[in-house]
Amino acid sequence: MAAAGTPKDDTGLERKMESRHLTMISLGGVIGTGLFVSSGYTIHQAGPLGAILAYAVGSLLVYCVMVSLGELSVAMPYAGSFHMYAKRFIGPGTAFTIAILYWLNWAVALASEFTAAGLLMQRWFPHSPSWVWSAVFIVVVFAHGVVAGQGAADSGALRQDEFPRRARMGRTVQHGGFAAGAAVFRDRRLDRVSGASRVSGLATLVVWFSVCVCHIRFRREWARDGHSADELGYRAPGFPVLPWLAIVMCIGALVLVVLDDTQRSTLYCMIPFVACCYAAYYALERQRKRENNA
Repeated sequence: MAAAGTPKDDTGLERKMESRHLTMISLGGVIGTGLFVSSGYTIHQAGPLGAILAYAVGSLLVYCVMVSLGELSVAMPYAGSFHMYAKRFIGPGTAFTIAILYWLNWAVALASEFTAAGLLMQRWFPHSPSWVWSAVFIVVVFAHGVVAGQGAADSGALRQDEFPRRARMGRTVQHGGFAAGAAVFRDRRLDRVSGASRVSGLATLVVWFSVCVCHIRFRREWARDGHSADELGYRAPGFPVLPWLAIVMCIGALVLVVLDDTQRSTLYCMIPFVACCYAAYYALERQRKRENNA
């Protein structure tokens, strides 16, 4: 195994994003259905003080996760997502499951964004079908992504230490609101993919949990290879307190789900889904080995 923190040379990627690109990505990530749709319902359910405390706790959890992810991404800029770290520091089966869960989480979240956009537009155009507006926003977002992606590809270089700072700015606010609001926001109009949305809600916690575990194991491997924390391109503050705090908070959130009668059914979807992901991975692996041995 190569020394921890040594990135692969065959990723085919270059650092060509500037600070302004990540700043806009962070700001754009903050603005979504959690702000326009669920914040009012959250305040109605938990009260002003309860909502502030819930968002504060959620933001603290995401801050802990993001500093861990920042250190991992700077030390090992793999061409992939969180599952690449899980593959190295936990196991390939877990990496496969994390990749599926994270994809599912954002696939459902994106569908909810478009659904909420259609419902919001009905406030101004009450006699129009919501699916028409959803389709319009899908086309607009897709077209913008194609154009913006080309513009980002043509941009200049990004300093290595910019990613953790810029990413934390947006993700802490965005996911902090998501983590807090998800516990109290159950708008039935948006629950049109109920089974998948229940799974995706806990999928986020599982992904965050894996990031912190990978960070702790990375630091152990880093020290075992004779390196010091001062050699890191980006050193996560508060290590090892913050990753362990995030792990405890993720477990605590899962315990609260078990204790909540309205959310307990989430586990009935999540547990078998995770088991199916592991089963699918090992089935594919057996098939691949048989093909290689044939």
